[in-house]
Amino acid sequence: MAAPEEFYREFVTRTNRTMAVYLAMVAWTQRLDCVAIDRDEILRYWGLTTRVEDQRIDWLKSDVNQFFPHVEALFEDGRNKFGSVYLARREFPEPFANLMNTKARAKVLTSKGFPTAVVPLPTEAEMLTQLTVLIHGLRDLPPPVSRNA
Repeated sequence: MAAPEEFYREFVTRTNRTMAVYLAMVAWTQRLDCVAIDRDEILRYWGLTTRVEDQRIDWLKSDVNQFFPHVEALFEDGRNKFGSVYLARREFPEPFANLMNTKARAKVLTSKGFPTAVVPLPTEAEMLTQLTVLIHGLRDLPPPVSRNA
C-alpha cells in the first residue's frame, strides 16, 4: 500500500499539470512567452494559506516542465518569502532583478521582446471545465488577458 506522502505527491502533480495545461492554452492563444502568477493566486490555487516550502517549488518545476521548461520562482525583497512564479516556454532574456513587483517585471519583460502577462488562476474545477468545453468545441477561446494587468 502506498504511503500518504506518495498520495499527496500524486495529488500535487495532478493539480500542477492541470494548471500547466490551462496556462499553456492561455499562453498559446495570447502569444505569450511567459506567464506570471502572483503569490496570492498560487497559494489560493494550491489551498495553502501562508508558507510555500522549497520542495513545493521544486515539484512545480518538475511537474510543468513539459509545457514550461523555464520556471523562475522569486522571493520578496529582503525576505525568504515566496512572492511570484514565472513559467516560460523559452529561456528568460536575462536574470531577474528582485527589486520590482510582478506587474512591473512583466511589463519590462514584454518591452524586451519577451511577451509576459500576469495571469489570474481560476480554481482547478473551473480550469478543467474551461479546457473540456474548449477541446470539445463548445466554446470559443477565452478573451485576451491583459499583458500588464
